[in-house]
Amino acid sequence: MYGGAALTLANRLFGTLLLSFGNSRAPVIANTGSCVLNILLDLLFVGVFRWGVGGVATATLAAQAASALYCLAKLRAVLRLSPKDFAFSPHHLRELLRLGGPMAFRNGVVAVGGLFVQAAINGHGKLFVAGMAAAEKFFELVSFTGGAFEGAFATYSAQNFGAKGMERVKQGLRCSVKLSFAGAGLIAVLVGLFGRGLIRLLVAGEPGSIEQITQVGYEYLVVLALTVPLMYLVCLYRSGLQGMGSALTPTLSGFLELGLRMVSVVLLSAPLGKWAVYFASPLGWLGAAILLGISYHRTIIKICRAHMA
Repeated sequence: MYGGAALTLANRLFGTLLLSFGNSRAPVIANTGSCVLNILLDLLFVGVFRWGVGGVATATLAAQAASALYCLAKLRAVLRLSPKDFAFSPHHLRELLRLGGPMAFRNGVVAVGGLFVQAAINGHGKLFVAGMAAAEKFFELVSFTGGAFEGAFATYSAQNFGAKGMERVKQGLRCSVKLSFAGAGLIAVLVGLFGRGLIRLLVAGEPGSIEQITQVGYEYLVVLALTVPLMYLVCLYRSGLQGMGSALTPTLSGFLELGLRMVSVVLLSAPLGKWAVYFASPLGWLGAAILLGISYHRTIIKICRAHMA
């Protein structure tokens, strides 16, 4: 899998470039086709050829390659690419490192810090960890919405920032917040009604342990569903700042989010018990949203004043 990381990178790069040109259809088609192809190849390589884990890896890389080639074909029609376009450019490399380097560093530190957070969570027992893990699986479905809004608003804000259309950036944020909050409300209702049953789908064991795991998972899932608007705000503010060329505050927000999670899990577990763990992520989202929101609105005001000067 690591040997094929370039294919995954190419797939994401070509898809992102298409989004920057306003073509959101081609990446969706590519990703959907890639998922279907991945499943079919898994069945072929593992079920028929008996390649085991290697077959799963091969199927994934083949699907990624197909998606990347499809996006590249669509991209060539837009950019009319030629070999000279792939020539090394120190200027563009510096700019990409300026924007992406801090984010890569932040993601690395957050990933390492997450290991310490998980170690603290493990201290609550295996049944508690199992309930948390079950809730996280369903929350991944919820977080897809935040990722979709983040990618869409990053492209939207970058395009309008380049065209000096700051009013459209403001309107885009307001529209995105309304849509995301409406979706969050619907998610909260569905979790309240069906969350306990969904957790039970992933739980197995003795009746007593099943009830304990289900209770933990349901409580955690409800907390996440009720506070997910904070995560959406983080995604929107962060993508808006990145679209306008700001890399420092989005990077700092990741450190703040991790720090607050660690404070909640490590320092507040004694007085608050399991609820300190439940609210670790929401507390991190709250801190990051405040920091990013202040920076975002200050950046908007600064840019608007510069355009008026």
